[in-house]
Amino acid sequence: MGRWREVTVGVSEAESAEVAALLQAQAPGGTVIEETREGTVVSAYFPLDSSPEPGAGALNALAHHFPHLRPLARPLLEEEWMQGWRSFFSPLPVGERLLILPPWEHRRPPHGRVVVVIDPGPAFGTGHHPTTQMCLEALERNLRPGMRVLDLGTGSGILAIAAARLGAKKVVALDTDRVATKAARGNARANRVLGRVSVRTGSLDGRLKPFDLLLANISSQTIIEVARPLARAAHPGAVLAAGGFLAEGLSAVERALGEAGWHTEDVLTGDDWRTLVVSRT
Repeated sequence: MGRWREVTVGVSEAESAEVAALLQAQAPGGTVIEETREGTVVSAYFPLDSSPEPGAGALNALAHHFPHLRPLARPLLEEEWMQGWRSFFSPLPVGERLLILPPWEHRRPPHGRVVVVIDPGPAFGTGHHPTTQMCLEALERNLRPGMRVLDLGTGSGILAIAAARLGAKKVVALDTDRVATKAARGNARANRVLGRVSVRTGSLDGRLKPFDLLLANISSQTIIEVARPLARAAHPGAVLAAGGFLAEGLSAVERALGEAGWHTEDVLTGDDWRTLVVSRT
């Protein structure tokens, strides 16, 4: 049975999104924002077998950016970690057509809803985070049957699987984290789309055929770094949904994408988070 380290920190409501984003960047087990009787709490999860000091980098970053906060850490068994996710992960309608379900939910979807079953495992992406929801909505609006789709930074595989369930002909799901690609592959198998979803460990390279729709729910810095490689991986007229960053990062991301040949079509907003929808000129 796996073991985890849970790091929790009480925050103000205004700080919660930024603290969660900071921890999420280094937390393989994901983050959760909860409203308790004592106030807002952000929790992050780190596998104990991942390093000698799991979560040390996240704690250092937290101390640097939020020195007034006092995080607490405790060990968890896999069963406790999963039980925590079960209490947090409820059925979630997204957009006009999608319904995200955990594997322990067995229900008939409402008419017209396409079910995506996601076991979060140790990978980020249940659909409850605003950035994931915005990317799912952008996917739903822009996907046409038969498209080739790229999901960069796939995490649990939720975007790639949703693309396949909505009619994509081929989806390439990339992540540099082997734990994430293992989880994504398992979720694709559970949704019976593994024949159309190719899950790979790695990042963009020149060997990939061009895509019609690209999804990158990662971070502002990573999007800036891969703006040009993403453009090279796109057909003319292709659409990219780029998310995973706070409002303060919007201008830098939009500028980098514009310089790489992308044209802004829309900006989606969810709490303090932003997702850019751009097209390849």
